[in-house]
Amino acid sequence: MNKNVNHFEINDQIVIIVGYKYLDNIINLIDSILKCKDNEEWRIIIFVDKEIDSDSSQIKIKIALNQLYNERITIILRTENYGVGKNILAAIHDLSIDHPNGIFVLLEDDLIVHPMYLVTMKNYLNKFKSNSEIAHINGGSYHLNRLKKGIYINQEVISYGWGSWFNKFQNILLTKSELNVYLSKMNDKDIYKFNFNNGFDYFGHLRVIIDNNANQWASLWYGSLYFQKYYCLSIYPGLIKINFRPGENQKKSSKWNELKFIRFSQNFSSDNLKLGSTEKYNSALIYFMQNPVNKNNVKFVLNKLIKIFIS
Repeated sequence: MNKNVNHFEINDQIVIIVGYKYLDNIINLIDSILKCKDNEEWRIIIFVDKEIDSDSSQIKIKIALNQLYNERITIILRTENYGVGKNILAAIHDLSIDHPNGIFVLLEDDLIVHPMYLVTMKNYLNKFKSNSEIAHINGGSYHLNRLKKGIYINQEVISYGWGSWFNKFQNILLTKSELNVYLSKMNDKDIYKFNFNNGFDYFGHLRVIIDNNANQWASLWYGSLYFQKYYCLSIYPGLIKINFRPGENQKKSSKWNELKFIRFSQNFSSDNLKLGSTEKYNSALIYFMQNPVNKNNVKFVLNKLIKIFIS
């Protein structure tokens, strides 16, 4: 069943999916969501982007999803090609109008979620809803060396399977012009810290995005949090896996999964996660960024990250 964004029923727990033309990936993601504990408490809304010069894949996806899931999901078809970044920001903006006090998780169509993903995200989104410093929850995780299971407060935005609050996101996200003011005041020492000890060039990505007026969200959101001193909550081990789309390098996909996403824990429970050391998390993160697991895989990983941050 398709509904206009302006006619959503009252439900302030929303799973936002942004999809493109990859029907099998979308189905695999939705199936994993429907296996989640307490999934019936969440509304699932998918925003399907339009292919350039074609709408055939959108029609195919709409028909297939309606047949498979009937009214369990809401499908919004974009009338033009947005690109990932614009599709994400527009989805959050549109939904925040009717759900200003709601919570959401954001999933791209190349992901699979752990059966405990939704109940865990809800737990921490509700727990930190009134917290004035936490603005983002990382449901995905890097494979960090020697890091213990727990939750960690940090400033690293992981753009896979994350969650937030509609009102916080809308109020905190800075415009490109506002971010440009912050960037222009940074010296080399500031940039080094902003880039996690030069583990990843967030400063350079933001400069490219701002200078080219690119449709992007992750680096904009990271900069917005960093400069205004907001923080993320990271769940470790992560509850997200990548499910590669057709055409992506399958030979290296297992390496990418080993490098960036840990295997799902079979006995995961959010009840026994303890707050860990921010210093230990940042140390493990910086080590990960500066010491790729497989040097032969460095080019692939960098290309993947670049696509994430400029899409």
